[in-house]
Amino acid sequence: MRLPLFFALALLIAGCGGSGGGSSDPGASSVVAARATLASDSAPEVLVQWAAPLDISAQRIVEYQVFRGGDRIGATSKDGRSFRDTTSEGAFAYQEASGTTLTPHTGNHTALRPGGTTRYQVRVLFQRIEPSGATSYAETSLNTPGVATTPLVRPSIASVTPQTVEALVRFPKLDGADQYQVELSAFSDFRSKSIRGPVLVTSGEGLITIPWPADSASGGTVYVRVGARSTADATPPLTIDSNGDDYLYSITQTTVRP
Repeated sequence: MRLPLFFALALLIAGCGGSGGGSSDPGASSVVAARATLASDSAPEVLVQWAAPLDISAQRIVEYQVFRGGDRIGATSKDGRSFRDTTSEGAFAYQEASGTTLTPHTGNHTALRPGGTTRYQVRVLFQRIEPSGATSYAETSLNTPGVATTPLVRPSIASVTPQTVEALVRFPKLDGADQYQVELSAFSDFRSKSIRGPVLVTSGEGLITIPWPADSASGGTVYVRVGARSTADATPPLTIDSNGDDYLYSITQTTVRP
């Protein structure tokens, strides 16, 4: 059974200290999660999500800053709770704490490169009140070591070979993906399907045999797709395909059941 999106994520929670109204800096107390996904044009993406820290009052949060592999790649408003890391490059604005003032800066979002596992972290820029009553600004430390995620390109199918009681599906191994699932359905939206997997593929290509779906008939069209993911990820991918499981899926192909 699939859980709701946010609760399905494996979350990394770093320790925290201090309070939003005291002089001690809070720790990296926000909850961070990241899932590989695909954009509407099939470009690789990673969806980064977090929750407001428990030890900083909401009115004192200035902005959130997102890091990939230790490098700052974006910032959101104080009300932000998510960020999409993409293959596009571009400038973004963020602020930096400088005692009692905020200093504006411009950063560069470097392109997301699929196939390699990276780690995501979120920093909170916030206002604090000193014991004297003076106002200053500070930043939380970064969650260590961050949440591991592997951006992936869309998988593909090399061939589908129909046989009497099953189909043989071949597919190339993706860079960064080592776990696969094949699905067959008599319906284009896969609302009912037969499944074979997960199967571990570490090199070359995969070959999975899978029985015909129970609701398909001889001479009928059967829809085929392959899902991929990385076992190195802290959380499975977020699928954009209908009736999908926690995989990134190939473009659907069709075959005819003998």
